[in-house]
Amino acid sequence: MKCKYYLCMMLFSFMVLFHQYSLVKADETESTLTQKYFKLYADMTGKWDEKDGFIYRYSEKDNHAVIVAMNMDKKVITIPEKIDGKTVTEVRLSDVYGRLVEAPADLPEWPIPKVEVLKIPKTVKKVNADGGYLKEGYGSGMQSFLMNLKQFDVASGNKWLKSYKGILYTKNGKKLISVPRKYTAKTVKVKKGTTKIAESAFSCCTNFKKVILPDTVKVIEQNAFECCSLNYIRMPRKLKELGSYAFYNSALKKITVYGKVELDLTFQYCKKLKTVVLKEGVKKLGEYVFFECPKLRSVTVPKGIKNLGWYIDSIFYHRGLKCNLSKITIKTPKNSEMYKERKFLKKRYKIKVKVIK
Repeated sequence: MKCKYYLCMMLFSFMVLFHQYSLVKADETESTLTQKYFKLYADMTGKWDEKDGFIYRYSEKDNHAVIVAMNMDKKVITIPEKIDGKTVTEVRLSDVYGRLVEAPADLPEWPIPKVEVLKIPKTVKKVNADGGYLKEGYGSGMQSFLMNLKQFDVASGNKWLKSYKGILYTKNGKKLISVPRKYTAKTVKVKKGTTKIAESAFSCCTNFKKVILPDTVKVIEQNAFECCSLNYIRMPRKLKELGSYAFYNSALKKITVYGKVELDLTFQYCKKLKTVVLKEGVKKLGEYVFFECPKLRSVTVPKGIKNLGWYIDSIFYHRGLKCNLSKITIKTPKNSEMYKERKFLKKRYKIKVKVIK
């Protein structure tokens, strides 16, 4: 029995040591590759150094530093105000793996970061990422790196940024910059007074189901809600700009769009989308708006939208991809161009056109 016990203990100890060695080796490889990237592309990246788990770029001219990599194995990361005497003014994580053309063939899989809280000091003006490629594929913004992030925590003395309920905003609250990927609330209520939702602000977020936007929001930038778990969104009433791919591959089921906006590639790959209501004022339906929306059943089109008949193929599908037009009902006023095209639509595509007041 004692021999078996000692044998098991030796085996367990060996496994622990091997696991730790593997992690260290992976960490060393990651650090080495990051350093290799900055050496190879020094002309583009500029001067860089590493301290306390942070890799940073810097300029001797203005004595500022930009954090480009950090220790992803901690749950709480506190960005320093200064590093080697240089003021940290920006956090911009970089995907060196995706850009390094001389990576070794036996490159270990980049582990998913454990970071849950990112603490930002008063000196930092910008927080962003160049996009990255981890286990779950390529993504935009901070969400592609900090895949377990639950909250941003900005120092109260910061003049450029602030955190509100864990979400990152500009100091004046007018621009929502980024929602943590693992934000815990099921409903996100955007701060009143916000006028802009930044590019990729909600991308890849997996917990929330609803988003409530105040009527002060005028601009939603491209890819704002791409690949997120959003089921329902309360849209602002006077929207002026809705960026391309705004809801790309999201879990959206229904939406009402207000304001003088143009739709361009807006709902591509929204595979759960069933109902879309476009209110009077919407100016245009561009090509591939409903590309690969197989469950789409009802689209309400205002009279102000022109030339729809010529672009039906590309608006709803392309070359027979999954969007069963015979199951779609278009609701529109009697004096609209869509209503005038009803016979053509029914004959060629079997689309039903229903008159509304």
